[in-house]
Amino acid sequence: MLNSDLIWNEVEYKKLLEFLLKEKGFLYSMYRDNYLSRRVESRLYATRCGSLSKYLRLLKNDDSELIKLYDALTINVSSFFRNKEVFDFLREQVFPEIIKQKIRLGENSINIWSMGCSTGEEPYSLAILIQRHLRIRMKRFKLRINAADIDSKALGFAKKGFYSRNRLGDLDPKIIRAFFVPVKDGYKACDLIRGMINFQQQDILKFQSINTIFDLILCRNMLIYFSKKNHFKAYNYFSRHLSPGGYLVLGKAEIMFSPWENHLENVSIDHHIYRKTGTINI
Repeated sequence: MLNSDLIWNEVEYKKLLEFLLKEKGFLYSMYRDNYLSRRVESRLYATRCGSLSKYLRLLKNDDSELIKLYDALTINVSSFFRNKEVFDFLREQVFPEIIKQKIRLGENSINIWSMGCSTGEEPYSLAILIQRHLRIRMKRFKLRINAADIDSKALGFAKKGFYSRNRLGDLDPKIIRAFFVPVKDGYKACDLIRGMINFQQQDILKFQSINTIFDLILCRNMLIYFSKKNHFKAYNYFSRHLSPGGYLVLGKAEIMFSPWENHLENVSIDHHIYRKTGTINI
């Protein structure tokens, strides 16, 4: 029982999670239980349901509440150039190394994966960074940014590329003028950067193999919601989908212990950036 004001029954809690699995395909077993229970508890308070049994009945009869709970469990928090120093490091250190390696190997494609892209700020930030600072050097390459998230609602928002003035926050006015088009009540990402990104729905915890091998993978501040046993699975999964010499960027709250176990080496301790050292077949 999490709170004295609530009737918390473990049997009903399990039924609720099983209902989520059935209706939404939500793999609750992959997440930390404390995280899940806090999110469920917040919806119990919001709906003024005093027990899990009452709340489960509500979920079965109210599709809108089921959507609200799912949204609460797949919470999306993002902003343009979040942790700017990470993007500076990518621009100054990571992309130049990727370009050098591609030239050395005679390859002409660069693939980037933004996992847990939420409402799109991260992949759009990457597209802006490339167009603003690396466009000339990138001109010889075919570049593609894959952006994935479990939340179809967030992805729909991201695909539209519309952001209110508040969502653009402290973004440099020069960037706004160059890469966004003024529309009613806000701005829309221009066709140039929207065309660089492929948005798709994906649940990382299903660990499905995909055909693409990436030169850069970003998965920032998403693993903190997962159970510890799935951290290693996620690191191995990313490593298998990285090209030799490719980079993995984690969030500020995520630390990978023993990266060599996943054929990775630490490139930046401050920014939690790793590089693939070995070759692993998918």
